Amino acid sequence: MKKTLLSVLLATCPLWPSAALAANGSPSSSSPTLMIAEHNALLRRGATDSYRAVGSIPAGQQVKVIDKFQNAAGETWYRIEYKGIIGWARADDFSEGHVSAAFPNVMFAKQDSLLRRGATDSYRAVGSIPAGQQVNVIDEFQNAYGETWYLIEYGGVTGWARADRFSNQPPSMLVGKRAVIAANDIAIRKGASPSYPVVKTLSNGDVVSIMAEFTNSLGERYVRVEWAGVKGWVKTEQIYIPKQLPTLLPTFMNVVQSSPVRRGASIHYRAVATVSRGQSVKVIDLFVTNGQELWYRVDLGHVRGWMSEKVLTMSSTISVPSGVSDTSSISGQPLTVSVSVANVRQAPSLKAKVVTQLRKGTKLNSLSSAKDASGALWYKVSLNGKTLGWVHETVVAKSIPSQGQQKQVTTANAALFAEPSLGATVIERIAKNRTVTVLKTTEASPLSQSRLCGEHFFGSLRVLSITS
Repeated sequence: MKKTLLSVLLATCPLWPSAALAANGSPSSSSPTLMIAEHNALLRRGATDSYRAVGSIPAGQQVKVIDKFQNAAGETWYRIEYKGIIGWARADDFSEGHVSAAFPNVMFAKQDSLLRRGATDSYRAVGSIPAGQQVNVIDEFQNAYGETWYLIEYGGVTGWARADRFSNQPPSMLVGKRAVIAANDIAIRKGASPSYPVVKTLSNGDVVSIMAEFTNSLGERYVRVEWAGVKGWVKTEQIYIPKQLPTLLPTFMNVVQSSPVRRGASIHYRAVATVSRGQSVKVIDLFVTNGQELWYRVDLGHVRGWMSEKVLTMSSTISVPSGVSDTSSISGQPLTVSVSVANVRQAPSLKAKVVTQLRKGTKLNSLSSAKDASGALWYKVSLNGKTLGWVHETVVAKSIPSQGQQKQVTTANAALFAEPSLGATVIERIAKNRTVTVLKTTEASPLSQSRLCGEHFFGSLRVLSITS
């Protein structure tokens, strides 16, 4: 009887985890190891699925492995300590080597991100992080798909987010700014490396808008820029960002201290003229020196020369190129791009530089108009309050307000006509900033019947703009 009982105990001993035997039949002597759960895992009382569960471990959680065991079925199991509970779990649900000792660490969100309960997109979101926000990264994990995720604390919520959406660098101070290309023959490339193909070559003085920045694996800093609708990457060292930069050229700037106008863009060139403090000068071009200093080329009428950015400041005066008739104010006239792609130019001329392009249907506001040497009409336009440049009359259409819309008079003493005709009798003048309501629009002419103080009149749309 005793021999039979002893045989039964010896036969069942390998299945009992407390007598943890390794593959070679001896207990594991490895020291406690920190590991990460790659999947949701159950903690069981013993090292087979037949034992009841004593706890659960969500994917992405860090655990302490205090022993391991290979059962009779050849399955490797870990003895795990997690949140005060000790039990056994399948080894293939865990991975080692993904826990970083560099945490906790402060990082910044590069884009809007979701916090999730686990380290894959299949887990539900428990919070969100707006782009630019500072977060506390307390751990990292590489899931079964090879994706690296961070365990993040933000706003009192802890969750997992994709690592590629965060950076240890503060939010960019360059994105959204305008910059000047600082040398000739600068290549805009499809990617942030010299190995990418060139999409455009720019010259010193070309003005670009910065859309993003990036440091590549070689440590080279690049910015993504846009120039006349062309987008690509250039090295950060190849641009110059001044404190102020004209939106369009030519324009006028004010002299802040009496200075010489020089023959070239350097103090080493001889002076060709002198300007006084408070004088307004016409700026026609710009140039960045090797020393990263911006110089403006100015036209004084009788002579042209160069002045440093240090002695000039922005002026609100609107400039008109030679060969173009004086502008007439039509502030507030709504326009709509009527062609597939419309070029916006620096000046009212087909020879002027294209500064950007607009898609069909884009809504614009006209600030002024001008005629070029051929008599063609141009509109100076803005979008969302930002002045863009000049568009040709053939690429836009005037937007006529619909019935019932409220409009505001933007011209002093706007004429109201008895009939929808400029030859009709003017029956009243409306003060600037008065509000009128559109009751009817005619198809034959850009005139609308408007209501003011309970009476009906006809008024020209050229003196009205929609209020928003």
